[in-house]
Amino acid sequence: MWSCKQCGEQLDDQFDSCWKCAGEKSAPLPREASPPPKELACARCGSKRVIPGGRVALSNQVDEGEPDMEVTGELMAAVAVKPRALLDKAWVYGGLRATICADCGATELWADNQAELYEAYEQSELLEEAMKNTKCLCCGQTIPGDHDRCPKCGWSYAEGQAAAKTEL
Repeated sequence: MWSCKQCGEQLDDQFDSCWKCAGEKSAPLPREASPPPKELACARCGSKRVIPGGRVALSNQVDEGEPDMEVTGELMAAVAVKPRALLDKAWVYGGLRATICADCGATELWADNQAELYEAYEQSELLEEAMKNTKCLCCGQTIPGDHDRCPKCGWSYAEGQAAAKTEL
């Protein structure tokens, strides 16, 4: 299976282009993501009984007691390079994997291709917008993109992060 980078449609390997949007074939979705570190502990309850690398799938299961559940697709992360575009938002997709605690059920997700997703975010209009409209967490004033400190109260993100680390 492969995923169209333009629309996210899941297609069989025999097809070279997407039937839905004519997008070109991308690299196949990795079936096995790199697992998280071997020494895992649940962030919620501290249990060492953790299942790493589970797939996150969509199903058509109607009844909880239904024994045969058909998987209809995988849940994916998506970043639009052009989020305000009407037609071609230039989506970049990534498969998701899960770490699941056997004791409390807490589930943590991670993306297979986090670097590619972040690269798409860096190219997106959202990052540009975030840099222009950063809000001071102390007083709420807008901090211009070319300033390191709030023009109203002098607060900076670097100092805020350092203070947060010392509180831990």
